[in-house]
Amino acid sequence: MTDASRLGDEQQRYDQQAVLDDQAAIQDDIEEARERLGETVDEIGRRLDLRTRMGEAMRDAGQRVDELRQQANDTSRQLSMYGRKHPTAVTRGAAALVVVAGLIILVRRRGSDE
Repeated sequence: MTDASRLGDEQQRYDQQAVLDDQAAIQDDIEEARERLGETVDEIGRRLDLRTRMGEAMRDAGQRVDELRQQANDTSRQLSMYGRKHPTAVTRGAAALVVVAGLIILVRRRGSDE
């Protein structure tokens, strides 16, 4: 075998390896694109599934209502304990609220009479 034929064989093996490497890279790209496409299709399906989305929204809203109810109960207990310890302050605060409400009613009535 001559040097030229040996170089030709090496070049041919190099070219074949380059083609195989290119095919492997292309196959990897195809698999990656398939995965992304599958994720995209799943996301589109999730977004279009209104029944599931409404169920999720209702569940989230229910949880938020429960949290707010618990906060209101805690605040109510705290105010009740404060009222037992400081009945005079609570009475004064209630009287102030009644006065403010009365003033608002008077101002609105006078404004509507004009």
